[in-house]
Amino acid sequence: TDWYVLAWDAFGAEGPFDEARKLALALGVDVQQDLVRNRIVAKKGGTVVLQEPLKRRHPGLADPDGAGYAHLIEHLVFKGGEGRAAGELDQAIEDLGGLLHATTEKDWTMYGATVASRDAARVIQLLGNALRTAAFRPEECRLERGVVLDEIQQADADPERLITRLLFEQAFTHHPYRLDARGAAPVIARVDLEALRAWYERYYHPANMSVIVVGDIEPAAIARQVEAAFRSTRPAPPPEPLPPAEVAGAVASRREIELDTVGAYVGLAFPAPAVTDRPDVYAMDLILTLLAEGDYGRLPAALRGQITGVETSFVTRRQPGLFIAFAATDAEHLAAVEATLRAQIEKLSQETVPEAELTMAKRLLAGSFALDQETYSSQANLLGFYEAIDTWRFASTYLERVQAITPAEIRACAQKYLRADRACALIARPKQRPPAAAPASAPQRATEGQP
Repeated sequence: TDWYVLAWDAFGAEGPFDEARKLALALGVDVQQDLVRNRIVAKKGGTVVLQEPLKRRHPGLADPDGAGYAHLIEHLVFKGGEGRAAGELDQAIEDLGGLLHATTEKDWTMYGATVASRDAARVIQLLGNALRTAAFRPEECRLERGVVLDEIQQADADPERLITRLLFEQAFTHHPYRLDARGAAPVIARVDLEALRAWYERYYHPANMSVIVVGDIEPAAIARQVEAAFRSTRPAPPPEPLPPAEVAGAVASRREIELDTVGAYVGLAFPAPAVTDRPDVYAMDLILTLLAEGDYGRLPAALRGQITGVETSFVTRRQPGLFIAFAATDAEHLAAVEATLRAQIEKLSQETVPEAELTMAKRLLAGSFALDQETYSSQANLLGFYEAIDTWRFASTYLERVQAITPAEIRACAQKYLRADRACALIARPKQRPPAAAPASAPQRATEGQP
């Protein structure tokens, strides 16, 4: 495995990822294959952020019996590693004035901490220990299982998150993306501790990890600290192939459900490009912006007065994913809102986007991209995200590639992915309630002259 460290002035004069500012440092360090696969260091300012996105090919999610193992393990890792009791890791980071966080998604799990530069070595050691030597104590597993089950329940209580989860189930028939990264409640409820430990031993190996450090640090020192903290005596697991790719929505489908809500909701899902599908992946981000970026989007304008909210989502993934349009309305406007959503999406395939409108969308997307990287933490998140699904270099050329997209490429992308014959619709209506019974009449007193 190649060893490299990148010193990167993340906010150059010409943009957040100015290629001219990158400096590759060849350290000439002999690294074994079972060490961390890539080290990337970005240097600027006085704060250090450490992120370790765990690059996994979702063997657990490919098997419905293991759905949610990654999420539960994420919780257990924070309970501390070898020689540490529960809560000691959190306390150690808090004592440094730092923040500890983690997220599990369909393609990856990320652990991160934000601390002062002087404490970078300590945090690297703490997280390396926790990730390599996680303890699977029965009582902690029982407690965290309850926490995960609560998170699943809370997510399903949110109409948008529920409909998004159901659309993935509806659009994919066999790919792991159909399964919720939070986990399936029945699987989490009956999880076997030994099976969980075996899953961890198989996939939580430094060879499957990338370490991202952003801040005012010395790259050579960070490299030595990472090597020491993440060295493993276990052999690296063989690379596992990705599951066969599946294009979502093999056939158009429609599903209607009832929710215990006052409002009604429309969700439309279409197949979407993978991170390696270029230029489609850039064009789809612009389509997202054209349709629903604040007040400038086509959907808010077309649906004004009929909705309480509208969102579009497209998360870039390792393999082909989903483009989702979601609108919140009421039962009276439900049919009209669905028709308008479909019409506005179809219009992108039928007509070429005006140059001025596309230019505005590019400006909005570039502004959002820059705003999302105002902190070192968000810069590390971005680099880690793309490294986990493809390569961190994707971020360094992203804006340049977006600016190069033409109106013709927008239309071609819409024609390829946003097709009516692949649309998966999920309609949620308010649950029908039986009419309230009329209140019983109060007994009347007999008055004079009545029986």
